[in-house]
Amino acid sequence: MYRENMMENQRIHEWFLAHKEEMVYDIQRLVSIKSVSSKNEAVPPYGAGCRAVLDEMLKLGSSYGFSTENNAYHYGKIRWGTGEKSLGVWNHLDVVEEGGGWSFPPYKGVLHKGFMIGRGVQDNKGPAIAVLYALRCIKELKLPLNIQVEQLLGCNEEQGMEDIDVFLKAEKIPDFSFVADCSFPVCNGEKGICELELFSEEKITEVLELCGGESSNSIPSKARAVLSSREEIETRGRSGHVAFPGEMVNALGELFTLLGQKDYMGYHQKTLDFLGRVGRESSGETLGIAWKDETFGALTCVMTKGDIRQGRLHVFLNIRYPHSWNYQEMLGKIRDKVMKYGLSLKEIRNSPSYLEENENIDKLLQAYEAIMEEKGYTYTMGGGTYARKLPNTVAFGPGLPADLSAINFPEGHGDCHGPDEAQSIDRLITAGRIYVDSILRLNTSWS
Repeated sequence: MYRENMMENQRIHEWFLAHKEEMVYDIQRLVSIKSVSSKNEAVPPYGAGCRAVLDEMLKLGSSYGFSTENNAYHYGKIRWGTGEKSLGVWNHLDVVEEGGGWSFPPYKGVLHKGFMIGRGVQDNKGPAIAVLYALRCIKELKLPLNIQVEQLLGCNEEQGMEDIDVFLKAEKIPDFSFVADCSFPVCNGEKGICELELFSEEKITEVLELCGGESSNSIPSKARAVLSSREEIETRGRSGHVAFPGEMVNALGELFTLLGQKDYMGYHQKTLDFLGRVGRESSGETLGIAWKDETFGALTCVMTKGDIRQGRLHVFLNIRYPHSWNYQEMLGKIRDKVMKYGLSLKEIRNSPSYLEENENIDKLLQAYEAIMEEKGYTYTMGGGTYARKLPNTVAFGPGLPADLSAINFPEGHGDCHGPDEAQSIDRLITAGRIYVDSILRLNTSWS
């Protein structure tokens, strides 16, 4: 029977400390590969970068003595253990575009004052290595394992999760899974996520060029427009993840606000002013969709990308809505509102919210409490993980509070999807210990 205070706890801690340098090096190997998922590339299914990073991760798994599997580069597997019961642990290896404004190189994995800085160190390459090292720790310390554990590694999480759709059609679903792609303790619910496109019904000839935003789930950090008057306007914002806009500054919202102040825009001035108001807020109030409930909190609505094609303006929105907000009703309100400003609405995708209740959650909370020595709890969030598409699945770490003040980052730096994405190595090691403890507890309860 596995006990909280057994000697293995100290052995596990010492093992992670002894392998810290190797762990850092392995994260850097993944971070050095720019793996932005794209279906527009000539290399299927998600581009050369995603192929390269999955190859590298599976090579690591194989080198540590695990069996591995590549499922046509949609996702990969690293396996350890045998038994009738199966646990799935999910990570993704694709990243969002780096964007601008970095103080450190985005694809080097620079170590600085106890942190690694680079695109993907938080989301989700650092966590993928933490999970791999949890499995390696169990294997090398010969800790008892009577279940099969599969680390599943997707390559399209940031761009629609098609990899999960492929998995669900081809695979047997594990008895229980957790996704290592959020903050501790346990996230057992996520808001619905929809992406919408607004486009102008008439050509806006006064705007010759317009561009802003690089990812459907990042706040634009810069935007630019060239006008028929030959005036050029550039705006800067504060980037980050759309699910957690906080005190964001949306460069596209700022740009549309400035364009809406130009008198010579004529009839289109009210359209541009309206888009400026939509882009500068994150509540959805201007669209008439502000909403919140007790379990999921407030809706967020972020303008993510904008451009002009053949004279027509195209703007993209990412909306995270609570479980209690009817999607079709919300869509109808948006459509009615934008029509008043000469805009049409197109649905890009919708991923409904989820709320999971599962007896295995208690084992994860117990592991968290044993390592962190504080009470665990469940929560819901606006972020989107694989858990929303997988039955019997929750999201579980590895995010833990870390003090970034020693790095003296510019405001808005250090978060995932923002410039200078940073990960505390010591906190990642703590997460690895929690994952070992979680797997052992599930193993005991299922044996």
